[in-house]
Amino acid sequence: MLTLFANPLTMVVGALLISSPIIIHLINRMRFKKVRWAAMEFLLKSQKRSRRKLIIEQMILLFLRILMILLVGLLLARFVGCEKGTEAQQTTHYILLDDTLSTSDSVRGDDGQVRDAFAEERRLAVDKIVAAVAQASSPQFVQVVRLSELDQPRNFGRINPATLDDMRSYLGQFKPSLMHVDLSTGLQAVKVQFEAEKNMRKVLHVVGDVRAIDWGDRNKESLSKSFDDLKTAGVEIHLLDAVAPERSAQQKTPLANDNLAIVDLTPDAKIVAKFQPTEFGVRVRNNSNSEKKSVNIHVRVNGVERAEGLVNIPSLPPNSDTYAKFVLTFDRSAGDAADEIATLDRFNLVSAHLDNEPAGLVADNSRYTVVEVRDRVPILIVDNNPKDRGTKEAESFFLQKLFTEPIKGYDVQVKGVAELDVLNLQPYVSIFICDVPRLSPAALKNIEDYARSGGGVAFFMGPSIKSDVIAEYNEKLYRKGEGVFPVPLDKLVGVDNIDEVKRAADKMRRSFILNKKLLVRRAMQGHPALEKLYKDNRGQAVSEDEYEKFFNFVIIDRYAKVNTQAVQGGAGGAETLIYLQNTNPMDNYTGRVNAMTDKLPVTDPKYGALLARYRQALRQTAGSSGELYLLAGLLDELLSDPGDEQSKRPSMKTFWAAADNTLLREEVEKLRDEVKYGDPLYVAKAFGKGRVVAFMSSAGASWNDLEGFGRAYYPPLMINMQGYLASAGTDANLVLGGAHEFSLDKLAYDSKVKRYFLSADEKANKAVVRPLGEQVMATDDKAAAYTLSFTDGKEPGVYLFRFGERRGEAGKPADGPIRPDFRALPYNVDALAESHLARANTDDVTQISRSPLHTATDEKYTVDLMARPRDLSESPWLYLVILLVLIAEQAMAVRLSFHTRPADAAPAAGPAL
Repeated sequence: MLTLFANPLTMVVGALLISSPIIIHLINRMRFKKVRWAAMEFLLKSQKRSRRKLIIEQMILLFLRILMILLVGLLLARFVGCEKGTEAQQTTHYILLDDTLSTSDSVRGDDGQVRDAFAEERRLAVDKIVAAVAQASSPQFVQVVRLSELDQPRNFGRINPATLDDMRSYLGQFKPSLMHVDLSTGLQAVKVQFEAEKNMRKVLHVVGDVRAIDWGDRNKESLSKSFDDLKTAGVEIHLLDAVAPERSAQQKTPLANDNLAIVDLTPDAKIVAKFQPTEFGVRVRNNSNSEKKSVNIHVRVNGVERAEGLVNIPSLPPNSDTYAKFVLTFDRSAGDAADEIATLDRFNLVSAHLDNEPAGLVADNSRYTVVEVRDRVPILIVDNNPKDRGTKEAESFFLQKLFTEPIKGYDVQVKGVAELDVLNLQPYVSIFICDVPRLSPAALKNIEDYARSGGGVAFFMGPSIKSDVIAEYNEKLYRKGEGVFPVPLDKLVGVDNIDEVKRAADKMRRSFILNKKLLVRRAMQGHPALEKLYKDNRGQAVSEDEYEKFFNFVIIDRYAKVNTQAVQGGAGGAETLIYLQNTNPMDNYTGRVNAMTDKLPVTDPKYGALLARYRQALRQTAGSSGELYLLAGLLDELLSDPGDEQSKRPSMKTFWAAADNTLLREEVEKLRDEVKYGDPLYVAKAFGKGRVVAFMSSAGASWNDLEGFGRAYYPPLMINMQGYLASAGTDANLVLGGAHEFSLDKLAYDSKVKRYFLSADEKANKAVVRPLGEQVMATDDKAAAYTLSFTDGKEPGVYLFRFGERRGEAGKPADGPIRPDFRALPYNVDALAESHLARANTDDVTQISRSPLHTATDEKYTVDLMARPRDLSESPWLYLVILLVLIAEQAMAVRLSFHTRPADAAPAAGPAL
């Protein structure tokens, strides 16, 4: 019975007070003493005639007074009702706090104080959510978890008066983390926690900064699914935006702070030689709608600022990236010292820092990378003919000479293919495999593991590659795009059954034709393996003929032909960097040229005359016996003729830009490419974290023109190939909290690994190496490798790993001492995911979550959190009924009083007679 009232004791008192009108009524009836006298008898007889009416009116007055007390009792006792709803259930509240990097942005709270967004989240969680929940009439339980530490929820149990202070003290010890964690990951973790709660009402409060990048297309699908899963599990969800200015119905996408961030810092090579200039690239993103001018980037090496690394960016366009470069040299190289800490000195910590950003985040203004400095950089060249090693007949000769004589700082090691079975490849910055027809399974696995973990491998063909080797390369090295060799091979060209006299005559004839024998597509000139060939020392573009002028004389007529159909289909992600000239007969294309030119609109009033001239020239050239490059040149002109205003020749660029000509333009471009570009000569692809390239001719003079004009084009190309391979695996974009897995051969390594953290003490101007302890790598009896999954990178800087190598001969463990093998991983904040502070649109958030999005001053949210049952006192109808009863009671009381009515008054006495 008492459960029907919010204040049951008040109702008990009210029930007792109901008797008061009755008692008063009875007392009033008992206080008169009856005295009989004549006049009274007359009145009593008169009263009897109206007694029934009087009793009914008195009972009505008594009922009205009892009803009045009853209504006042209901008002004060707060009558709930007879139905039992969810309000009476025990409720468990889970508060998920977004403490990722973006919450370190400064905001002004509704109390006027400026604090970071996470501090505002902490305040709202305690003073708004838990303070309101504590006023609920039913038992309430609370748990709190931060997005960066989902495995460490804090259960505060049932809320009591001390809970608010406990929670305030607990949350006060935390600051915004530097990590990025997807909100969907947090929602999935919360769902697991809710599954353990039975027979309780479940409420989730997500408190965060609600940034657009977190609710955009990248996460829309995963977030939607996570919210749906929670709702299916019966969870009530509330979202609370802790950032000011508050969103409103009129301002659904509130303003946000501007922010600049360094999103990338990458060295040209992960291992460099002492005193060798090393180029670094730094990328800065302007996450705002306004241009930023004259932005300075300061560079430090091991905590010491380097003036030569200072970068000034004159302008940062809005909402875009700007790339800049700087060059450093290093004099700190420990070599292979016996002291491990001293050995780690060869790892140099390089950091870039934005200068005095006025607003936004601080943590994304710095970025770290690492270079390992050696006295000389180790390069491995593998050849197949040890007896010719050191002579011009050796396939390794020209590469070895290039990296030892004109270019200093390299430790070139030439080894035989048999040594690849047991050789530790990790110390080498790149590997050149020259004219090797076959690799043993052990050698192939060693090469693939090296490339997959971030190494660079180059394959060169040569006279040892016979026709019967092609199938083996495709089957074992290419493996349908999954192997380390980047492309499938088709056949050998210019190798078998070729008359050497005719070969020499043809080469002589072609050398006097001044057209480019090697071709690079314009788009490929910016590829990392080629870009420095087309830029000066300041990084500015130069004319392509500065390098390609040598292509007019280079004749390469012996090579391994690529299965071009598979390459054009994008098999394995291979890219063709350099093509050979197409040397097919002109007759192969005559029919296609005639068919294409038939489609040219020669009757067009503006372009018809010019198109007719091109049609005639193309057909005439295609019907001749001339060189194919002439036809390719005409097709190029047809596509790119700029026109001439003086002679009133229209522009073909304008003609092809028209939508109606799109299909015809694509047909002409396809024909031009087939006529112009021959077989691929130089191809590249990514393999795991590393890079692999294949040069379809030889590294030596056997198939190449290195005794002729090849001397001009070859060295710059190989130097840039080496730089491209050496820059693989720098792991520049490992983000805090991200996983990196090492896999090492059990027979070649010890199971224990030591870990260190390299950071900069900028006040002391030095680098600090902090030991992180020893760890045993995971494995099982069936596995052939140890694995180490590293997920503890939660502080920006460089994490170093010292593995113990015990590799012996024939794949067996060595009996001698364990040799140190060091690896370095730079970790940085996830600037791409956290630095854009633009706020999400309210409609987008509610549509994805299908839940309300509250603000800090949303009073309805607070009232709902109190979880009190709605009672009769909240209804305006109760007050109206009380008013009507009061009016009726007063009217009835006046009616039954002994006041004389005007109608009942005696008529006035007339004048005396």
